[in-house]
Amino acid sequence: METILRHRRIRTEVNDASTELNHESPLDRLGTCTVCRSNNDDISRITLCACDKGKNVSFSNSNLPSTPSLHHCERENTVIGLSRWQFMVLVLFFCLTTSVVVYAVVAIVIMSHRHVFNHNVVEHIGLESLMTFRQFDRDDDGYLSLDEFQPLAHLIKVENILKRYEYEQLVSTTDDHEVLSIEAFFQPLKLTTLSKDFKEFSLLADHDPSYGLKQWKTAADERKNFATKNFRIFLPPDGNIEVGFCWYMVKSSLSYSTTGQLSSNRYYPPRVHEAEVILHNLLRMFHSQVFIYSRFSPQGAAAIVRAQNEQYVDIMFRIHAEFQLNTPPQQPFWFTPAQFTGHIIINRASSHIDFFYLHVPSDNKLNVDLEWLNGPRESNTMEVDIGYIQQMELRSSSPSRTIGNVRHPEKIKKREEIAWISEMSERDALDVIEKEMYSFKQEWQHSDNATISSVAAALLHAYTFPVESVVATPTGTVINHINANDLMDKQSSILDGFQDPLNINYGAFLKESLIIAAKNSE
Repeated sequence: METILRHRRIRTEVNDASTELNHESPLDRLGTCTVCRSNNDDISRITLCACDKGKNVSFSNSNLPSTPSLHHCERENTVIGLSRWQFMVLVLFFCLTTSVVVYAVVAIVIMSHRHVFNHNVVEHIGLESLMTFRQFDRDDDGYLSLDEFQPLAHLIKVENILKRYEYEQLVSTTDDHEVLSIEAFFQPLKLTTLSKDFKEFSLLADHDPSYGLKQWKTAADERKNFATKNFRIFLPPDGNIEVGFCWYMVKSSLSYSTTGQLSSNRYYPPRVHEAEVILHNLLRMFHSQVFIYSRFSPQGAAAIVRAQNEQYVDIMFRIHAEFQLNTPPQQPFWFTPAQFTGHIIINRASSHIDFFYLHVPSDNKLNVDLEWLNGPRESNTMEVDIGYIQQMELRSSSPSRTIGNVRHPEKIKKREEIAWISEMSERDALDVIEKEMYSFKQEWQHSDNATISSVAAALLHAYTFPVESVVATPTGTVINHINANDLMDKQSSILDGFQDPLNINYGAFLKESLIIAAKNSE
């Protein structure tokens, strides 16, 4: 009886141990292992054999240890309850878990040291300086590379490191000084006109090069008052009010002895001075980060006297400026309209303005150039595209008036209502400005080779802005030509399939040119 009770006690203890190891009691299979034929008669321990299915057990009933000892089968390289592949998976899981823990500890240590480092730096240079550093540290590695430092260097050179300059031209409140109220009208650029699809960056604001473009929905200032006297820059220098006289309001600053263009790796505009201020303040109504000096030619602003009489002067002008739409840590994104053109009717003393108008011409299919950096290196990370903006203009709401007369504005006179002593057409005036800003469009005055001069003159005569494709003979006879905007406006047929319409239209233009050339040779 005692032996039976002892066996029952052993059965219970071993069953508990076996359940813990294999979740199944092996006591229904007592005795010799059926696979390796090992028989454990050692009365000092219980042996659990894991050969084959790991369910055969040999044990004795005396001197039982508190926990059964594990035993390697003589024929199978397994451990009780675990096959070889299960054991390897367990080891792999353990290694991966250990690696994750180690990396987490290392990251915590690094971040802790970085936090201490930043805390110490803040104590010496202040939070504002630290945030400026992090703005220009685009890859957030704690260091400024030479490429990352370049836009900061531009700020240092123009003394504009931590603030944007405001150019307030005070509006006099005295009764004898007039102010001009100007309104801004702006419609965002149509993203559908671009060849690049920026939707892929919609969830990554910090890495979206077009972030500033997408956020630019309205004009920065929809209405603003200007002192009339500040518009004297639009009058010709030295009082030379003669119809057809053309001059630069803002001269080009580009040096063709170097690269011929300014860096694109910049964010904030340089300081402007004197006559440039009024142009800056006008264009700033669209966007705060306006660059009066564009990165490449044509650069500056030119004007011409279109008409004049004893009291008024009608001035037409053309401005080349651009806008930087992003701020650090985003990469620079440049918005460059094809041009700003307009006209102003102002009295000779610049004390009264009858009308002011400035706009980006929208009669062409594409009128804005877009350029952006995808990395700090300008030479190999620049991307470009071209799009269309429907409306970007400034217009005076009424003639200038004194502060006391602000409630009773005069009606704007139309050009046709003013009796001019002398005038030229608007088209001719714009052509003169264009030749002034594009030196290659000026007529050839001197040339040692009459043939070259004749060919150049013929091609120049066929050219229209911005790009013209010309087919001509070696002697300069123009056979056919087409403007880039006209080429893009041509509709392709559905019979052409899924080919690029631009390629189809250009191919048709070349075929047409060959037919014309063949007919001319007959």
